[in-house]
Amino acid sequence: MLTLPPEVPLKRSGEATVPPVIVRAVLVLPSKREGFPNVVAEAMASALPVVTTNDKTNGTAAVVREYGIGAVGEPTPSAIADAIQAVLQDWPEHSARADAAATTLDWESLV
Repeated sequence: MLTLPPEVPLKRSGEATVPPVIVRAVLVLPSKREGFPNVVAEAMASALPVVTTNDKTNGTAAVVREYGIGAVGEPTPSAIADAIQAVLQDWPEHSARADAAATTLDWESLV
């Protein structure tokens, strides 16, 4: 079961809307097939760790592993929840790595 820290509120049906900037903790990209989407670079630039799946055609997984900016798991709900939980448990380290890795990106080639 996924357990979020109190700093990460979730909106339930009927509750007031929480501004998205407040609830960001991890970018979850559960796609099986991705190259290197801009959203991953934007997450890195925002010091936001990334969770994705381990499909061999998922380029995001290679980036997450290379830079140590999050976790990679099987493409199942429980495995993704476990990966999110693992990142949240060591969030400061993953966040710092994402922030540092963003400085190594060639932003001109990403635009």
